[in-house]
Amino acid sequence: QPTPTPTPKQKAPADESIISIIKQNLEDVVKRYRAGDDEGANALIHQTYMERFEGIEGDLIERDADLVTDLEKDFNATLPLLMEKQASADDLAAEVEKMNVTLDRAQTLLDDAAKDQSSVF
Repeated sequence: QPTPTPTPKQKAPADESIISIIKQNLEDVVKRYRAGDDEGANALIHQTYMERFEGIEGDLIERDADLVTDLEKDFNATLPLLMEKQASADDLAAEVEKMNVTLDRAQTLLDDAAKDQSSVF
């Protein structure tokens, strides 16, 4: 199902779609890697981190700094190193699955943050 493009004022839906986009991109990373496109997979990891994750990092750090640290490590070390070591696509997919669990937790934190924010105003 297509995700509606949120307007900047809609905090919660915007955060929600960012997590969805990150998860979709990570799925694409695995597909590219499986297809032998290591360079494309690596570029997508970097792009997803810089353009998507960095945007929600601030909201998440306030609520769970360890979660942010874990995801940063996954984006910047774990996934690139697995590809560098030419790990199997299944190993990469397993790591992405672990990241998805963490991203789901991040989504819950962002939802809570949005609720808190809306109750303040």
